[in-house]
Amino acid sequence: MVAFRVKLSGDGTVERLKARICAQGFTQEFLKDYFETYAPVARLNSIRTFLALITQTGMRVRQGDVPTAYVKAGLKETIYVRQPKGFEEGSPTSVWRLKKALYGLKQAGREWNAELNGFLLHCGLVPTREDPCVYIHPTKALIVLIYVDDLLIGYHDEATLASLLTALQDKYGVKDLGDISWFLGIRVSVDVEQGITTMDQSQYAGEVLRRFGMSGCRPRKTPMDKGTILYKRSEEDEAAGDVPYRQAVGALMYLARVTRPDISFAVNQVAAHASNPSKAHWIAVKNILRYIEGSKQLGIIYRRDPDAPRVSVYTDTDWANDEEGRKSISGAVIYVSGCPVHWHTKR
Repeated sequence: MVAFRVKLSGDGTVERLKARICAQGFTQEFLKDYFETYAPVARLNSIRTFLALITQTGMRVRQGDVPTAYVKAGLKETIYVRQPKGFEEGSPTSVWRLKKALYGLKQAGREWNAELNGFLLHCGLVPTREDPCVYIHPTKALIVLIYVDDLLIGYHDEATLASLLTALQDKYGVKDLGDISWFLGIRVSVDVEQGITTMDQSQYAGEVLRRFGMSGCRPRKTPMDKGTILYKRSEEDEAAGDVPYRQAVGALMYLARVTRPDISFAVNQVAAHASNPSKAHWIAVKNILRYIEGSKQLGIIYRRDPDAPRVSVYTDTDWANDEEGRKSISGAVIYVSGCPVHWHTKR
């Protein structure tokens, strides 16, 4: 089959129109057409730690993209596919035997990761123990972070960068996208001279507000009022009705996980009632959206601070304050060189 897609640039404008031949992976049989499918990607914590470290050390960040990455990976299995309509050669009933992986195959992502991993090892880079998608060079100031076919390269020396980019371009035709500006829909700005790096999701926040009809609403100063307790919906409570509760909570969770720790606690509270929300729960979700309306531009700021400790951890918890289940609510924030790289709150 052929899949058509409109590719958007980081700022939401149309970059180009794409057409891609894909395999129908849903017809594959386990242990016959494929075996393992898992492929790692860089964790969000790793991305933030990467940005914190390059800020602290004064490194620069170059961004790269591997076009049609999956078709550059080999295949262990023997796989045949039908010819796509309009591209038949010979008999229309003839099939193709794949020499490389194809988008849509269940194992394609894993094979591409194995291919790129092998090449980076050949270049002298070593994956970190904590995240196999973050590579460091043992003797050079060089860090490479990969997220499927997107690459971030932290470096000091231009010659070191040029050597790696040339190798990647010769092998995979990697596109040099210049200094980092957008990554996974996150706007990133690195000022090496000032020692400041910022990351925010203001564009995504605006899209969320428009999606749920809250764009231009009256903003709030906080995501949730102090002392607010959200109880399970009882038979007497009015149901939320036909509202996109789970979709809104999911969209807010992505914001909270990536660049908005300030809404993490409030989102955690409304997420606990996604299976049976009441009208009060929906109002709580809308209050978070109203807070986002007044704070779309907020994000994370990393500053170079020579006196900052390397790693700091702050934790807190209450003592069975959940009146219904008597569960405790805990939270934690981890800083690297004074910059938040991990946070969570859970019941």
